[in-house]
Amino acid sequence: MKTKYLVIGASAAGLTAAQRLAQIDLDGEVICITDQNELPYNKCLLIDNLVGKLETSQLYLCNHSELNNRLKLITGTAIVYLDSVNKFVEDSLGNKIFYEKLLLAIGTQARSLPESENLKFKNILYFHTWSDLEKIKNFLAQDQENNKQAIVFGAGVTGLECSDALNKLGVRVNIIEARDQILYGMAPEIGSDKVQ
Repeated sequence: MKTKYLVIGASAAGLTAAQRLAQIDLDGEVICITDQNELPYNKCLLIDNLVGKLETSQLYLCNHSELNNRLKLITGTAIVYLDSVNKFVEDSLGNKIFYEKLLLAIGTQARSLPESENLKFKNILYFHTWSDLEKIKNFLAQDQENNKQAIVFGAGVTGLECSDALNKLGVRVNIIEARDQILYGMAPEIGSDKVQ
């Protein structure tokens, strides 16, 4: 009997799981849905693209020729409802997609600054998605005199990588971290001090 698998999220984890399911269950049908408009890409390599180490084409996790009739990739589609009893999801247009087995590989989202009348920043950019990367590139391209300054909120891995990349691109960077050490929760204080 043909099993219908549904994977929500096309990050490295989601797409790899979908590809593996298609290889293991030759009779199954695998659908991978993402709200991203782009083909699945490696978020960990966005920083290398920002500093020019990798071409855009090198970020992709797959191309159309790698997808087959047992692995259907649906991009630009947000799932807004999940019914685990009746085994279906609903997208933002009201379409229902039924499944027998479901994997949620939705990843994380960037934290946003709290909305407050006291916080009135211009040019607030995030560094989490392909779209964020493009916005940063466009912002950097606006000023050819290289007089840019940035404040990076957060000294986790992403914040530090982004700060380092911006610094290499000639941007003066200040990092603000709410905790009393960088890489909080990822490194002991002595390791954090060495990295800092």
